[in-house]
Amino acid sequence: MLHTQAARGSKRSIAADEAGAGEGHATRRKLIRAGLELFTERGFDGVGVSQILARSALPKGCFYHHFTDKQAFVIAVIYAYDAFFRHLMARSFDRSDLAPLARLRAFVHEAGAGMAKHRYTRGCLVGNLGQEAGGHTPEIRAALNGVWLGWERMVADLLQSASEAGELSAEADPTELAAMFWTGWEGAVLRAKIMATAEPMRRYEHYFFNWVRPS
Repeated sequence: MLHTQAARGSKRSIAADEAGAGEGHATRRKLIRAGLELFTERGFDGVGVSQILARSALPKGCFYHHFTDKQAFVIAVIYAYDAFFRHLMARSFDRSDLAPLARLRAFVHEAGAGMAKHRYTRGCLVGNLGQEAGGHTPEIRAALNGVWLGWERMVADLLQSASEAGELSAEADPTELAAMFWTGWEGAVLRAKIMATAEPMRRYEHYFFNWVRPS
């Protein structure tokens, strides 16, 4: 249950980020939920405080009671998304009924199903925000990079298990493969969003899993 422990043990969990109780806790949760939805749909530059408040159906004063500015808000949303996505990965990565590569494929399928559920209007929040990195502050870029590196480590651990099980080619480096997986997967997710179809993700899945297997 290594990946579940990593997901639960992250200091950037939703529970830790939204610590509190009562009405204040519920309000902060609504704001972050609205941010998760809007940033996955439109990115950072396409979302203002007014849109966040409209989506969460809250008055303006609520936003600045919980967050000093948009930067503080987006960083909280990034960490909330990280906790959600680590849980999503762990749900597939910890499946004892599947071999390691099949667990990674199960994650790919579940993530793809999530995009299809929303008719490809939402992509990956980290990928969306990362495309606008040039306009972000160092604090936001650091948050995005830290999340991405954490995801890479989770995939690298799984690919190490795949290597030990003889599922990877002898020359494969799990760490390098994990970095390549995320770079390619984020590109496939972006194109799937643009095209409103799962085909780019299916193509990437076919290529990646055929490429890493022993010849």
